[in-house]
Amino acid sequence: MSPEHEEAIESVAIVARLLDRASLRYHQTRSDLTGAFLASGALLASEHALWLLPGGSDPSAGPTPVAQDPVELVRAAEAVLDQLPGRAYTLVPGLAGLVADVCGLLRDCQAT
Repeated sequence: MSPEHEEAIESVAIVARLLDRASLRYHQTRSDLTGAFLASGALLASEHALWLLPGGSDPSAGPTPVAQDPVELVRAAEAVLDQLPGRAYTLVPGLAGLVADVCGLLRDCQAT
C-alpha cells in the first residue's frame, strides 16, 4: 500500500471516529425527533466510513475525539475529507459517497 493510500485510509478511520462520536453526542444532548434523526444520520455515515476501510483495519486504534458539540464533530469530519488529495478518490472506492453523506449531514445539522 502506498503512503498516499495509507493516509487516505487513516483519514477515513478518523472520519468514522468523529461521526461515531457525533452520533453519541446527539443521543446524549437531544431527546427530540430531530436529534434522533441527526444521530442516526451520523451513525449511518460512520458505518459508511467503516465499510470503506480494508479488512483488518482497526478504526478504534486512533485517538477518540473529545469534542462535545456534535455539529463541530461533523464539521471536523468534513475538514478531514476536504484535506484529501484528489487521488484519494481513486485509491478508496466509495469515498465520494462518504463525502456526500457528510456534506448532507452537515447541511441537516446547520438547518436545525
